[in-house]
Amino acid sequence: VVKEFQEEYYCRVALVVDTFIPRRRRPPPGGWPQLEAVVSLSAAVADAMSRGEYLIDIFAAGPQLYVFRGGRHTAHFDSILEILACVDACRTDPFETLAPALAEELPNLSTVICVLTDWDQPRRELVRSAVEAGADVKLVVVRDGPTRLPVEAETAWAGEVNVLAPRDVLRGAVEAL
Repeated sequence: VVKEFQEEYYCRVALVVDTFIPRRRRPPPGGWPQLEAVVSLSAAVADAMSRGEYLIDIFAAGPQLYVFRGGRHTAHFDSILEILACVDACRTDPFETLAPALAEELPNLSTVICVLTDWDQPRRELVRSAVEAGADVKLVVVRDGPTRLPVEAETAWAGEVNVLAPRDVLRGAVEAL
């Protein structure tokens, strides 16, 4: 009888959820469609990842920073959904808090998936640090209208950037990323 050792490797994925809504914007009746779309899309990504051989770390930037390390079980996915249900619009840019928390984990991550509300310098620096750390990066910006910085120029180093309208996400028109 021979027992063969086979090392198991699980990809560790960070899901960065951006909930920043600038102070100058007034809340529309019924809430923020952009925030709802970001949370909904993040939940769909977490669901897809939880079905595979992935360990998911969620970094939800809201009025407070939520960091959760999940495993491969349904209970962990339920915890991710609970966190996403708790996030609210953040009226001050949370990336000064989020970037250091993510930077600590970058050496252990294989992939970083960012679901962002805009593309600006703080978000660009966060993504640049993930790329420089050797992580694969998937960028999704959920936004009506143009981003603060043009995303087209970033594809050379950051890869494909998906810009989605909140209404498309909310009506289920996004089938693949």
